[in-house]
Amino acid sequence: MMARMKTNATRRPSITVLAACLAAVLLATGPAHGQDTGSAPNPPRSVITNEPPPAPAVDAWRPVGRIEHEPVSECSGIVASRRYPGVFWVHNDSGHPPVLYAVTETGELVAEVPVKDVTNSDWEDIATDDAGHLYVGDVGNNYGFFPIRMIHKIAEPDPYARPVRPARVVETYKYGFDGDRFDAETICVRNGEPLVVPRARAGKTPMYRLAPAEGGKYRPAAAAEIPLGSITGGDISADGGRLAVTTPFALYVYSLDQDGRLVADENPSIVRFPRCGVEACCFDGRDVILASERREIYRVTAAHLAAGTRFRNPPYADRAASSE
Repeated sequence: MMARMKTNATRRPSITVLAACLAAVLLATGPAHGQDTGSAPNPPRSVITNEPPPAPAVDAWRPVGRIEHEPVSECSGIVASRRYPGVFWVHNDSGHPPVLYAVTETGELVAEVPVKDVTNSDWEDIATDDAGHLYVGDVGNNYGFFPIRMIHKIAEPDPYARPVRPARVVETYKYGFDGDRFDAETICVRNGEPLVVPRARAGKTPMYRLAPAEGGKYRPAAAAEIPLGSITGGDISADGGRLAVTTPFALYVYSLDQDGRLVADENPSIVRFPRCGVEACCFDGRDVILASERREIYRVTAAHLAAGTRFRNPPYADRAASSE
């Protein structure tokens, strides 16, 4: 009896060792075919290394340029020229001479061009078309003071011509109001038609086309609605398929349908940035250029838009060094 008990005791360690070896084999080979482990297997290493990294979700908010030309004291509008690559047209807000400034992305002055036979009552934005025209929006109307507002259609001057020749107005769209004398800081052009976007404080903002009215004037007629308030600048892409609008702290890019309305059930691309006085924006290819009243120029790339980047102020040391 004692001998049998001794034999069983000597077998138990062997069984334990065998079970441990079997478990090690199963762990090394993975689950049996068809067995659900509850999680997807890791992709091959080559797939991971070959994929480009996604655009950053957070980035430092730094200008790409600054307009140092002293007469540009408060940049209120910006548009990329479609005739002269690399040129951007900007202008001052109210209380300044009727002058357009051609600058580069870094803010270098290319030309200073006066506009003949007009005044700058309250220039707020500038747009362009494919036929060689600029549109200057004298559309500001703080406190509803003006009964008539206007958009000047101008033959785009050659910014490289010397001597500089004044720009000339080829048509002026004067519009009145049926009721509310709204203030506006944004104009756009789509298919050669100027559009006005008021500075609405509510959560929805109409986009108006200018319908012909009596006496050679126009009346604002609703053409679309933007589910956003406090719009300070905007632009429509050259193909008419995208609308960019900016608030003081975010950029929104919407898709437009064939009628120029926002595509239903499609969310905009949104990029947020620190409050820095952004007053205007324009498309530059797939990117969007922003300009602040402090004369700084920013570029938001297509990758930033795709990633929904949230910009933040750079470290204080970097900001101090850049201002020296």
